[in-house]
Amino acid sequence: FLEPVHQGSVTFNQRILAPLRSSYLYKESKDCFTYNCAQLINNATLEKRYAAFRSEKREKGYSEQELEESFGFLLFDDAN
Repeated sequence: FLEPVHQGSVTFNQRILAPLRSSYLYKESKDCFTYNCAQLINNATLEKRYAAFRSEKREKGYSEQELEESFGFLLFDDAN
């Protein structure tokens, strides 16, 4: 299910907005994007599979830094 994340919340500012803003290919890009809403996708089946995947990688010696989650999907508004 989809869980709305409110703009201004700690989750929005620290877990979503901060990584987005630090990942621009070009510094100038920061002035070209605005983010005003987000939704977390909660899927128990996929979370269980992902936990097993991480556990397997951890057993093979992957570091916590290598296992750190960093993914997202962007939906662009073409109105502008």
